Amino acid sequence: KRVIRETLRSATTFLNYAARNRERVRAYVQILTKNDFAIFEFRLMSGGRWVDQLNDAIQNSLNGYFITILSNAWLQSEFAVKEFGHYLELTKSMKIWRPPIVVAIDPVATLLARLPRDIQMLQIVDFSRGDAADHERQLLKAVELREPDSD
Repeated sequence: KRVIRETLRSATTFLNYAARNRERVRAYVQILTKNDFAIFEFRLMSGGRWVDQLNDAIQNSLNGYFITILSNAWLQSEFAVKEFGHYLELTKSMKIWRPPIVVAIDPVATLLARLPRDIQMLQIVDFSRGDAADHERQLLKAVELREPDSD
């Protein structure tokens, strides 16, 4: 039981999004937790410990998933952009590179020209269209819980 509790405390899914989008991201958090994903939840700590807390969570996501929720607010969030950059730095030492999962909640066309080059090169899942059931299916496919569609 101790091992299970420690494992559950060790969040391996890091959601990288702008704080202003917290309410918009809540549905995706619920989808992931419903499917037993351990998601890092930031809790502000005094002193410099919050930086260590974030860095540890991003490091842990190397063994799980780093999911970026792109939006106009994300582009304006210094912290969200830095978290993404930190993840990319950490992945440089990996033998097998696992790209972050990138989801856009604002239309991709309005974001693309302003995105950092590192993100422009990645596949972006567009959640600005479609319904909640479609978003759930796409998110679960991205985290490998659903088989890719056979088109």
